[in-house]
Amino acid sequence: AFVFGAQQHNITLAFDTAAAGPNSLQMWFDGDLVLDKSGLRLWTGETYPKFGLYRGELDAGDNAQEAAHVFDSWVYHVSVVQC
Repeated sequence: AFVFGAQQHNITLAFDTAAAGPNSLQMWFDGDLVLDKSGLRLWTGETYPKFGLYRGELDAGDNAQEAAHVFDSWVYHVSVVQC
């Protein structure tokens, strides 16, 4: 929840950064879906989002199976808090 003046609001974001296909982004404002985009490329080039999911290492070496280092990830219920 965040406060704007005397009002308090809730924002929920859902990022789909699946490596195997197009990405999507959804946003809810006070429980109402206000943005629903799919077919996006959210992380282009050599950009690596870091929000708690990191690649794993293999016993046979770091580059033994590149596909084994690909993880799909989702972020839900991001809160913006006024401090």
